[in-house]
Amino acid sequence: MKLNYQAKFPNQFVQISSLPAFNNDKGSVILLSNNQILDRLDYNAKIHHPLIQDEDGISLERVSFTAASNEPGNFKSAAATAGFATPTYKNSQELSGNENYARLLSKTFSPDGDNFEDLMILEYQVAENASLATVNIYNDKSRLIKQLLKNQTIGTNGSLTWDGLTDNGQKAAIGIYVVVFDVFDLKGNVKRIKNTCVLAGKLN
Repeated sequence: MKLNYQAKFPNQFVQISSLPAFNNDKGSVILLSNNQILDRLDYNAKIHHPLIQDEDGISLERVSFTAASNEPGNFKSAAATAGFATPTYKNSQELSGNENYARLLSKTFSPDGDNFEDLMILEYQVAENASLATVNIYNDKSRLIKQLLKNQTIGTNGSLTWDGLTDNGQKAAIGIYVVVFDVFDLKGNVKRIKNTCVLAGKLN
């Protein structure tokens, strides 16, 4: 787990002597205590997001701990933006609220390496889990200069960063940029949120 996924709190891993093999296609997971069943999940590959073609390495995450494990829709594929698994951290598809937003922590950033606002940080929340997003950055002439995400599964909340480099690896010019956050779900709901930021720098 530590080798394949980012662990936010690696000291919280628990060492166990053995772990049963879990098939990818289908199976059951049963938690027992003194021969009493505490919980049970019957899973199959169809639980995964329907737009995922290869489920290998993608965790199934519980959406709600108040709903029964086997309630339809209570397990979803971990978000691509979370690295397809969230060991030692909250599930990326956990319900987070009914509000959709994407907002910048600061309207200005200066990627000059001085450790002060070197990154543009966009925080987001979506009401519908298993959503997908495309996030594009345009200059003041409406030209696409950076694509942060393209039709990727996202968690119900998280953050994205831009280091001021264009898609071809060059430093973007000082100026005004528009960040377009397009999110859509499998029900056909589409939401577009625009933010404007300024890439600042030192003038010689």
